[in-house]
Amino acid sequence: MRLFIAILGLLLAGTLVASAGPLVNGSFEEPVLPNDGRFDYTVPTGWTVYTDQTCNPQMLRYTSGTTPVPDGVQYAQIQTLAAIAGTYAGFYQTFDVIPGQLYIVSGWFRPLSGTSVARVGVDLTGGTERPTEWGAMLDGAVSQVWTEFSFEVTATGPSMTIFLDHTQTGTKAGRATAFDGIKVVVPEPSTLGTLLLSTVSLVGLRLRRRK
Repeated sequence: MRLFIAILGLLLAGTLVASAGPLVNGSFEEPVLPNDGRFDYTVPTGWTVYTDQTCNPQMLRYTSGTTPVPDGVQYAQIQTLAAIAGTYAGFYQTFDVIPGQLYIVSGWFRPLSGTSVARVGVDLTGGTERPTEWGAMLDGAVSQVWTEFSFEVTATGPSMTIFLDHTQTGTKAGRATAFDGIKVVVPEPSTLGTLLLSTVSLVGLRLRRRK
């Protein structure tokens, strides 16, 4: 019986770990903004800005319900300021992971013009250099429509960096991309019942071997 309780405890603990994401402030609810509207040159808590030219990191808060927000009441935007095609900017965050563990990266993005590309990628070494390969990418104007993305990555080391990237494809300054609801989680078991059944089978096998 003690073996049953111990194994069950480990399995339940594993389920709790799987439910917790390693990312900080993926819904961009921090810092809490005072009123509805856009707040220029505001960097979300836990994130770092990168760019190859000049950019305007922004956070927006909409509590009136006039503008849908996928996760919470705030979201983040990155806006390039140089009128140069190929200019990029974005947010990145490095966090701890378990080597060899599979993770699901998901969230929402919204390019705000027809001359921008929204991208999401990771650096599996935990580095802060902008990646050259992307797990999710969306071209073109999306207006008020948010697009959901999801892709899988397997950690190769103890840390990983996620990049939320905006790339300008035209030569008009002031292009931007919005992000919200960013999550990095471990895939969970399908049901707790499956875990309990596995545990009972394992304990039953152990008891039969003792007899």
